[in-house]
Amino acid sequence: MRGLAVVTVLAVALSVSPAAADTVPTDRPPLRVASAAAAEAVPYLPDPTGRKPVGVTSLYLRDSSRRDPWVRSVSYRELMVSLYYPATSADGPTKQYMTPFESRRYPRPYGIPDLPLDALSRVRTNAVVDARPAGRHHPLIVLSPGFINSRVTLSALAENLASHGYVMAVVDHTYENRATTFPAGRVSGCAACNVDDRPGFWNKLAQTRPRAGVATQEHPWRRTRGRRPDPRRRW
Repeated sequence: MRGLAVVTVLAVALSVSPAAADTVPTDRPPLRVASAAAAEAVPYLPDPTGRKPVGVTSLYLRDSSRRDPWVRSVSYRELMVSLYYPATSADGPTKQYMTPFESRRYPRPYGIPDLPLDALSRVRTNAVVDARPAGRHHPLIVLSPGFINSRVTLSALAENLASHGYVMAVVDHTYENRATTFPAGRVSGCAACNVDDRPGFWNKLAQTRPRAGVATQEHPWRRTRGRRPDPRRRW
């Protein structure tokens, strides 16, 4: 199941273009990673199908009132959230899909042949970092990735829905995926992966997900009213 999730992300969410191309063709072929061309291919997310440009910002959320459910020595619960939203312009730098370190943490456990370890750090995306939001009222959807998967695996879906006028909050569940990178560069690993064979594990995992979604919805960025969300705000 875990391997299928990553293969699906690579085969469905990504496409490939030549590294030397200055523009991205509109008739993008599906991803085909061949041994001779893998190192030269530049994967990218498909274009959003909506009419609105897409912006994205990262939020760091911290709850000091409760301990982390997986690492009891951590006296607070922290989350990283990517917020995708309709923007006024598509001009500007786009979001990095993964860092090189994160990319190396994902393909290796699944034995995907001929895939460079830094391949996911070179994925081209469409969302412009910290773009000015368009409008003031949009429906909110909270997305939660599956166990051991990063929030970036839902990037294509989030970009597409944001282009149709939705605000998409995509949550990284700290210590439940291969790598979560925080603003200062600190990276957490998958502590939950070490105990997923214990009795009651999946019930505990299910209990942590709704709390993360509620925390995301209660964060003060919901009251920014068309201004750029401030990732320094805490909940």
